Amino acid sequence: MTRILFTSYSGLLGGAERVLLDCAAALDGPHVLACPPGPLSERAHAAGLTVIPIPERGLRIRGGLRARIRGPVGLAAHAAELRRLARDLDPELIAVWGMRSALASLVLPRSRPVAFDHHDFLPGRLIGAGVRAAARRAATVTLPSAAVGDELDRS
Repeated sequence: MTRILFTSYSGLLGGAERVLLDCAAALDGPHVLACPPGPLSERAHAAGLTVIPIPERGLRIRGGLRARIRGPVGLAAHAAELRRLARDLDPELIAVWGMRSALASLVLPRSRPVAFDHHDFLPGRLIGAGVRAAARRAATVTLPSAAVGDELDRS
């Protein structure tokens, strides 16, 4: 059985993804990372994590019509992947990294424990409401700063 299923919508290797790798390496047990191919999956594989590749999707959610359509479609597909992975792997904990994975976690049954690593300011009112809902449902939320936490905790 998988102890922790880490998931990231992005395969890039920025600061938040480096923290993901540090956390996964510091925890005992068989862990799995689901993310698109790229620098994150390469580093995770080199660190000994099992990596399940998921499709790469655009990161832009604002802009022209194409971005406005692709964003929600990509997020819905990510949510379906997360639900399937949770069912198939039956992890003890699902660690969602970032806003998109947190939004995707809203489709999971409430019986699934979720840890949410939130590392950015919210981009807008509608997305913010969804991210706050995901944070309320999560068993735990980790934050890089009080400022990010204060914005997330506007109730």
